[in-house]
Amino acid sequence: NMFFARDLSRFLSLAYAKKYEQTKDAIWRGKEISLLEKKIKNGVDAEAFARLGELYEEKKLLSDAEKLYIAAINADPKNELRYYYELASMESVSDKKISPKLREKIVALLGEYSVALRENRHITVITENPLYAEKLYELLGMKKELQEFDKIWIEEVMKFGRMYGAPAHL
Repeated sequence: NMFFARDLSRFLSLAYAKKYEQTKDAIWRGKEISLLEKKIKNGVDAEAFARLGELYEEKKLLSDAEKLYIAAINADPKNELRYYYELASMESVSDKKISPKLREKIVALLGEYSVALRENRHITVITENPLYAEKLYELLGMKKELQEFDKIWIEEVMKFGRMYGAPAHL
């Protein structure tokens, strides 16, 4: 029952977002925000924190969005590079500069992630993480590291394709 409740709120959030996208009726955005605000009061769900952060950022509630992205990172510090990207890109736009503390944390995480990708831990090559790692390297202006990362990513995609018979253009 716990999984159903978690998944139900996730699917409702997606449904509200889709209805808003289709109709542009603010009632759907409001329903999604209300659902997510209730969800984060009742537990720790990194995905809910991050999605609510996106919605608050959209509403220009940047301080609240930042807190939510940080909460998402704290709830799931290694599995979703997207949370770091959302926070860093918001900081770089609002302050024109990513804080040194966040930059240091991201650089260390990217180093760890490159090793995880090379080993294809948890089949990470088919997640969104390589894409967000690439975006983070670009955002941080780390061109040399980005080139090295892209070589690893391409190599792992090719290996994955050979191993599982999947197309190499995942």
